[in-house]
Amino acid sequence: MTNKINLRKSKKVSFNLVDVLITLVIILYLAYIVYVHVLGHSLSNIGSEKVEIEYSIKIENVDPEYYSKIKVGDIARTSDGTKELGVIVYISPMVQYRSLTVIIRSEAYTKGESFKVEDKKIGVGEELKLRFLNYAPSGKVTCTDIKVV
Repeated sequence: MTNKINLRKSKKVSFNLVDVLITLVIILYLAYIVYVHVLGHSLSNIGSEKVEIEYSIKIENVDPEYYSKIKVGDIARTSDGTKELGVIVYISPMVQYRSLTVIIRSEAYTKGESFKVEDKKIGVGEELKLRFLNYAPSGKVTCTDIKVV
């Protein structure tokens, strides 16, 4: 009889431990759902600081008839159009070189010297794939400068 009582007690302890582990897993999963899907954050942004930046891009090989297609106030998006990369605040066409310099303002996450806008890495010298409301660049698009405002 004593063995049965001891056996039941040991089963209760292991059962409670399993309950605690399952509850912990469910809580972590719900926290992940809220953080990523409800609040719109990314796990890669944990520990990052949110800042507002202006980054300059140079668009090469632009046909001059397309210079007027990009306007201040337009939104720059990823090449597939799903994510916003910021708002255009300045445009400078360089007719002799058939290129455009565009300055875009956006909120970004920074960790050290790197910046992320909508999970897209923005860095000086990096090539970007983006599009605007009425124009999708076919030439090379390169980030030339970044400053925190």
